[in-house]
Amino acid sequence: AVLQSPDGGLSLCDGGYNPFGLANSTTISEDCQQYMAPDAVSTLTVERSLYEASVTGSLFSLPAGQVQASFGVSYREDSVDYLPSISISTNDSYGLNPSSPSSGETETTEFGAEFLVPLLSDRLNLTAGYRVADQDVSGSGDSYSLGLEWRATQSIFVRGSYQKAIRAPNIGELFSASLGSEFTVGIPTVANPNAGDPCDIRNASRLGPNNAAIELICIAQGMAPGLVDTFTHTTTALPASTGGNENLDPEDAETITLGLVWQPEFEKHDFSLTVDYWEISIEEVIKTIDGPSVLQRCFNPAFNPTLAPDNAFCQLITRGSATGTITEVSTSFQNLASLETSGIDVQVMHAVDIGPGKLQTHASVGWLDKYEEQSLPGDAFLDFAGSIGGPANRVADNDVHPEWKVSLTPRYVFGPASVALRWRYLSSMDARQVVLNPSATTPGVPSVSYFDVFGTYELSDRMKLRASVSNILDEDPPEVSGQIGQTRIGTYDVLGPTFTIGFQASF
Repeated sequence: AVLQSPDGGLSLCDGGYNPFGLANSTTISEDCQQYMAPDAVSTLTVERSLYEASVTGSLFSLPAGQVQASFGVSYREDSVDYLPSISISTNDSYGLNPSSPSSGETETTEFGAEFLVPLLSDRLNLTAGYRVADQDVSGSGDSYSLGLEWRATQSIFVRGSYQKAIRAPNIGELFSASLGSEFTVGIPTVANPNAGDPCDIRNASRLGPNNAAIELICIAQGMAPGLVDTFTHTTTALPASTGGNENLDPEDAETITLGLVWQPEFEKHDFSLTVDYWEISIEEVIKTIDGPSVLQRCFNPAFNPTLAPDNAFCQLITRGSATGTITEVSTSFQNLASLETSGIDVQVMHAVDIGPGKLQTHASVGWLDKYEEQSLPGDAFLDFAGSIGGPANRVADNDVHPEWKVSLTPRYVFGPASVALRWRYLSSMDARQVVLNPSATTPGVPSVSYFDVFGTYELSDRMKLRASVSNILDEDPPEVSGQIGQTRIGTYDVLGPTFTIGFQASF
C-alpha cells in the first residue's frame, strides 16, 4: 500500500517511503515501520481445574498378610484459548504464517483401583491395577496392570509387570489453531511426469489406465466435473494447514518391565544397584503427516489400491469448484503411526566415609536398544535409535534418540555443607535423514558432555543456602543436520554457564 500510494505513502504513515537512494531507503520512520510490519502480539491461555479423591487401606487378611487397596476418582477440565494478533489472522504480519483463533475444552473423569496381595509373607507380592477414563471428546477407555514383587534374598529384590495403557489426545492435539504453509510439488514435465498436482492432465496419474478413477477422486474433492479434462496447476507449490483434530482416538500402549535390585551388606559402604529392562509398543500414535505423503496415499494405487474417493487421505484434500485448484491439504494431527521401543536403565548408589565427611555417588546409565517407528499404516518399521532430526520446533525433541545417556554425580557432605560435581553425557547421533535414506549425507551430531557444580550450606535446621553453576566448560550446542542455528533446546544447553544462588527457609 505504501509503495503504490500516489504520494509515496505520506498519507498513510509519517514520512512515507522513498526507495531511491541509500539514505532515503534506510531512514524509514518508526510510524511507517509499524504500518508496514506492525508488532504482532498473540495470546495463548491454557487452564486446568482438577478435583481428586482417594481412599487407601486394608481390605482383609490372608495367611501371608493384609490385602492392601487404594481407590480413587478424579475429574478435570482442560481448556485452551488462542487469540492471534489481527495482523497474523489476516496474513499481514511479515515473516509469520497466518493462523486463526481457536479454543476448546475437554472434560475427563477417571475411576481407578490398585491392589497389593501378599502371596508369601515378606517374600512375594502380587500387584494389580485397573483404571477407566472417559474424555468427552475422544471417548472412554480402560487400562490395567499386573505385576509380581519377589524378595529372593535379604539383598536381592526382583520385580516385573505388564501394563496396558491409553493416552487420550491433549488439548493441543485436539484444538490447536490451524497454521498455513506450503509444500513444493513442481510442475509435471516429460522428464518428471510425477511432479505437480495428481489431477493435472500432464501428470503421470492422468496418462495411464487409472485416469477415470483419478477423475472421480478430483471431482469428489470439489473440482467441477467440467474442468476435469482440461485442468492444469500452474504453480510449483500447494497450500497446507496444520492444526488440531477433534476426531482423534486415544493412543494404545503395552508395556513390559523386568527389574532387579541388589543391596548387599558391606561393612563400611552403602551400596545399591538397580537394573531395569523395559519394552513399550504403541498403536494409533498421534502425529502429523506431510503434504506430499497425503497426495501419495490418496492417488498412488500402491497405497489406495482401488483408488477410492472416500480414502481417508483423499478426504484431507479440498479443491475449489470454480478453478479445481487445491485450496487446502490438511496435515493436521492424525492417528497414524506405530512405535516399538526398548532399553535398559541402570542406577548405582554408593556412600562411604572419607575424612571428616561422606562421599556419596549416584550414577545412572540409559541404553536405548531400539526405537522403531512406522510413520504411516503399511510402511516398514525404521529404527531411529541413535539418531536426531525432525523439524526445529517445539516438538522436535521427540526426534532425539541417543543410544546412551549417562549421569554421574559424586557429592561430598561434611558437617552442614556439601559440594557436588555432575557429569551429563549424551552419545553421538546420526541424522534422522540417514535412517530414512541411507545414501543421504546429512551430518549427525557429536557426543556432548556437560559438567555442573553445586553446593549447599545449612545455616540452621530451618535455613539453607544453595548455589550452582551449570555447564561450567561452556559447551556449545551442536548444529542439527549441519544447519546453523538449528539445535534442540530441550536436549542441549543453549545458554552456556548459568549461575544460581538461593536461600530456603521453613517456618
